Amino acid sequence: MSVQDDKRENQLRKLFHLEKRDESRIGTDAVLDLDGVEIPFELKSTTTDSVTTARDFGKEHIRKWKNKHWLIGFYDKKQELERCLYGSPETMAPWIKSIEEYIKPDIQILEGLLRPGVITLPLLYKILGQQEVYDIKDAIKIQKRQFSNEQYKKMMDVFEDRVVRRNKVIKQPIGYSRQRMLEILELRCRYLVDRGSTLNNPHINAKYFTGEEGPGTDLNSASWKTVDLDNPAEHLKELVKEALQQKQIAFQIIEETKLVEEITEEFLQQEAGEEDEED
Repeated sequence: MSVQDDKRENQLRKLFHLEKRDESRIGTDAVLDLDGVEIPFELKSTTTDSVTTARDFGKEHIRKWKNKHWLIGFYDKKQELERCLYGSPETMAPWIKSIEEYIKPDIQILEGLLRPGVITLPLLYKILGQQEVYDIKDAIKIQKRQFSNEQYKKMMDVFEDRVVRRNKVIKQPIGYSRQRMLEILELRCRYLVDRGSTLNNPHINAKYFTGEEGPGTDLNSASWKTVDLDNPAEHLKELVKEALQQKQIAFQIIEETKLVEEITEEFLQQEAGEEDEED
């Protein structure tokens, strides 16, 4: 994230009384405290009509963004906030689904390369040599910076006895078995597969916000709500509450429809049984 993007995100948090929780790169940008419930938000800002998303956009982004609420700030060339749009998870669902479908064939192709029997001991020996026990330097050669020091230690499954105070003996982790190194190698391969099936910063086109064309044409412009900048924090809460209520109503309709279908099916089965008895 550029310094300017970071500055705009901080401004949006402050303006809408949002809090930052997750510091990870594709974690949660901010949360809204709604009557004691934390609502996760994805924050975006732009000086154009379209919005950039993320580098290496892939399965992990899709998984994390499916339940996020969205707040998008549109700025002028002088970095002054002109307007903000709010979108619920349902508002962004068609766009996310379109990206998911776009990269799905690539994922299937690359995952086919990881079929059973591909990650084997001969491959491990070719990379690290044949050893009974591998150390943390070997693990880092494979997994690079994908693990923290704590994770590397937690993955160790080879121990030796160590005497501490009062002659107490504890199990001290010292390395990794061949089987554990195979597991680490497979994790690395899956990471590379995921990287190979990503998109480089797909844009949310300007017309998506109005429903004119592309993903989301089944949604009208009312799907995205303009937030009142004269009363931003309170209006955002109102919009979120409205979206949650609509989702609850939709869920109830689906459940009621399922119930009606089950009752109808049961009734038809009973009628069929009665006709068989008459015959």
